[in-house]
Amino acid sequence: MPIDLRNVGMGFLAGAMAVLTAHQLVVYALSATGIITARPWSMHPVGPFDVPALLNSAFWGGVWGAIFALIASRLPATKPWSKGLVFGLVFPLLIGAWILVPLIKGQPFLAGLSVPRLLAGVLIHAAYGVALGALYSRLAR
Repeated sequence: MPIDLRNVGMGFLAGAMAVLTAHQLVVYALSATGIITARPWSMHPVGPFDVPALLNSAFWGGVWGAIFALIASRLPATKPWSKGLVFGLVFPLLIGAWILVPLIKGQPFLAGLSVPRLLAGVLIHAAYGVALGALYSRLAR
């Protein structure tokens, strides 16, 4: 089956938009309650290129969204939001945030088994995934 570049682009856009909205709203709620210390919609420079944190997160959300577009039809769910939920919890959270990023950065795997950090990760990535699935289903029509 050939890759539909338009859908991949729409996946990227949906992923970036999901970060800017749902992902950051949950970060805001969790930081307001004191569960995490992250700042929502932060423009603080990060990484080797001093890119604003929000743009960095939106870019990587877009990359995950493009991957979602490539595999969405194979995910074990029926509704777009539930496909996004499954994707958000398995790929960006489990594989990305809890395994690959710590491996690259030399940090503890699985958020160091810190219950507040694990809970925050689940809530943030669940919101991202649901928004990704819903947005992608609208944009890819």
